[in-house]
Amino acid sequence: MWKIVSTLPRRWSLKSRPFVGGRSFSKSKYEDYYASIDDKKFTEEIEDDESTKAEEEKWRQQQEIKEELDARKGRGWSDPWELEDLMNSKTTFDDLPVWSPDLVSRISQERLQIHPHKIPTLPTLARLALPPPPPPHPGHGHAKVYALHRKRAHYKYILDRVTILAQPKIQTIQNLPTWEEKQDAVDELFENIEFELKEQESVLGKHPSFGTWVERALEQYLKTVQNQSVSIESNQQEVSSDWVDSAIKEFATPTTQPGESLSDNGKEQEVSAMDIADIESSFPTKEQDSVAVPIFMDCFDENDSETDIVPAILSPLQPSPRGENQGRMLEEWKLAAHKTSKRIMIRQSTRQIARALDAESSSRILVHGAKGVGKTAALASIVASARKSGYIVLYLPDGDRLCKHGYYLDPNAKRQGIFDLPVLAEEVCQQFLASHPSELKEFQADKATLEQFFTEEQLEKLPKDQSGSGSLSLVDLVQFGAEKTSYSSMCYAAAVDVLMKQDKIPFMIVMDEFNCYFQPGHYFHADYDEQVKKFIPYDQISLFKPALDAMGVSASEEEEEATAPVLMKRGAVLVGTSESRGVARKITDTLTTNAQSLSSSSAVPMYTCEVPRLSALEVEHMLANYEATGLGKLRLDRGDTVMNDQEVAFLRSVSSGVAQKLMDACIM
Repeated sequence: MWKIVSTLPRRWSLKSRPFVGGRSFSKSKYEDYYASIDDKKFTEEIEDDESTKAEEEKWRQQQEIKEELDARKGRGWSDPWELEDLMNSKTTFDDLPVWSPDLVSRISQERLQIHPHKIPTLPTLARLALPPPPPPHPGHGHAKVYALHRKRAHYKYILDRVTILAQPKIQTIQNLPTWEEKQDAVDELFENIEFELKEQESVLGKHPSFGTWVERALEQYLKTVQNQSVSIESNQQEVSSDWVDSAIKEFATPTTQPGESLSDNGKEQEVSAMDIADIESSFPTKEQDSVAVPIFMDCFDENDSETDIVPAILSPLQPSPRGENQGRMLEEWKLAAHKTSKRIMIRQSTRQIARALDAESSSRILVHGAKGVGKTAALASIVASARKSGYIVLYLPDGDRLCKHGYYLDPNAKRQGIFDLPVLAEEVCQQFLASHPSELKEFQADKATLEQFFTEEQLEKLPKDQSGSGSLSLVDLVQFGAEKTSYSSMCYAAAVDVLMKQDKIPFMIVMDEFNCYFQPGHYFHADYDEQVKKFIPYDQISLFKPALDAMGVSASEEEEEATAPVLMKRGAVLVGTSESRGVARKITDTLTTNAQSLSSSSAVPMYTCEVPRLSALEVEHMLANYEATGLGKLRLDRGDTVMNDQEVAFLRSVSSGVAQKLMDACIM
């Protein structure tokens, strides 16, 4: 009992001591422990104070940056930073005011020029005065051409400056009595003008060739004064530009081949190597082009429905299924508020195609260019203009779909080694019949032609001609092919053959996405390859054979003899490449290169036309058209965009003059 009582105080004393971390401490240790806690709290307070100062300094720097950004001007800086009001808005599309032509600004109405006949004919289109294309872009594969353009621009500027400086001094030199004094004065003129102009041009004057440019320009001007006896009085206000242009050409002009496309460097485009002075006499001059404004054609007809996206004159062009990009021209028409306007800008590249068609009775033309610059629009405008001119046009705008989705393939029963796509041929016959029913009535497929494409069994199934001659009207033949799938390929081939061999009405084949026909094929058959591993070349498929044979161009890099083209007697085959399809870069580039080489080496005319990006003037007029048709952000802005130079410059910069990107920038 005593032991128990004696132990209690000792245990109680343990409880009176501090118990930290499961251990008891003595008094000295207890004081040291709490002293360390006080030091730790003091240190944390100092650290918290320093952290607060750092946060305040960071906040102050952020405020300075925000104030600096708010002070900046121009697109991108003046836009609101917070989008909460926009995101929380309950406004829907139906709440927006209804668009009407009254909302279009006056400046857009004045800029927008529509052709008086809406769709010009091909001869009219070939003679329209149109603004020149923009200079070549060094980042778009035109580095050498751009260097030449820059060199020419510099020399043109030096010519103008030298002319202004030398003009007042020529009369004094001419009045000197002796030849020696005149020679000394001319020598002094060379030295003075170079130094005087170098002081005025602080940047260009440092160019290594500046002295050579000035010397050449002054020499050319003095020769002109001497040879043409130009008086000071008649040239005090204005100097003829003829000698300036000749001087520029003499100074820097690349050698070109007849028929070569020169649209990428801004020079006057050459149409043909043949002597066509009789039609060139009515062509606009460079001076007329330099002051011209862009012109639009409007493909909408009073017989067209407002619910249809594509006008009837451009049939069978249709919007692609969702997720497939076939050019943005159709998307522009679909999104525009103005449903009775289907406008396409007429450009010099379009005029170049029209000139090639006007110059030759039969020709082949390849259109190429960067993605989104307007190749599809150029082909569509030529189709509309050709049909307005009385052409029969076979238009195949969706080459990628035709190359892949033929449903099934059949060997041709009559022609060995030829294969048919009956479903697609039936579709083409229906479209052909819908576009040119009256023109097809003018032609007959004779008995020999029908026997070339039909077997004896198939001939018995064809409609019988009332004359008993064995011939058949083309409209009846195409109608039969549009109704009977098993006969569609033969009817199509026979009709195209008749049209290519006649010279009564011009016949044109237009194919977009032409480079798709040179990629590895999607059609196979055991009759072509027993193991069904090799694809059938597209020139052995009856649907594509006429156009491919007429072009006579390959996408092979191997040096081989070019196939002799089988052209129509009167008309043309017009094709365009696509940059939005899954075609290898090598195929498209080789195809374009081979076509350009044929333009100078082939006896049959071959023209290549590059569609360039939009110039600064064309961008302004395209924006005016967007506002006039109620597209995207320009639908209700009442001219705020087109009248804002900074906004226009911003849109031109972000789009780089590419029409597709320009439309995207106006919508998003």
